[in-house]
Amino acid sequence: LRKKTVELAIQSMDTYKERKELIDKMVLLVAENGWVLLDDIKHHVNMIVQNIHALDNGLASFESTCEDDLAKCIADVTAEVPILTKKMNDLRGELEVNLVADTEQSPDNVLAFLEHKEETMIAQKKRSELLQDFQATLGQDISEYEILEEVQADLNIKLKLWRAVKEWDSVVGEWETTELKAIDQGALEKKVMVMKKTWVSLPM
Repeated sequence: LRKKTVELAIQSMDTYKERKELIDKMVLLVAENGWVLLDDIKHHVNMIVQNIHALDNGLASFESTCEDDLAKCIADVTAEVPILTKKMNDLRGELEVNLVADTEQSPDNVLAFLEHKEETMIAQKKRSELLQDFQATLGQDISEYEILEEVQADLNIKLKLWRAVKEWDSVVGEWETTELKAIDQGALEKKVMVMKKTWVSLPM
């Protein structure tokens, strides 16, 4: 952002200098013709000249350190990419714990674990997008995070599965406490079909 601001200022400097040259010509014309400038006008002319010189000197000073700052920024972004990739790999491994595959586990416990990992995945995705934006701004090659797509796909499957298990347990619990003659057969068949579609849609 600082670099872009300075680049815009440098581009504007030519316009400022052109205006200063015009003012210089006007002042020279006044002097050649012996015209008298009001003190306020003299003050404004001097102020414009001083401000342009100060801006010019400031930009020159910044440019002398800009390359070092840019190199450091590139190095920081480049160093963070493999660190973030490792975190994504670690997250993928965490999704393979026995807890997720244990059918005896409470759906609430498994879902709490998976939803926490989902928050971690979302944070990693946002960070990866920010790093990609930095790389684009810095003119660097854009890093790809294919593993993040794998993690997201795996996590979505597991969340969908365990949410279906929780819903099924809830439905079965209601049926078990309802008299058989009071059960709505049509609603029962509809729920079974919905759950069947959910199971079928999951990759095995």
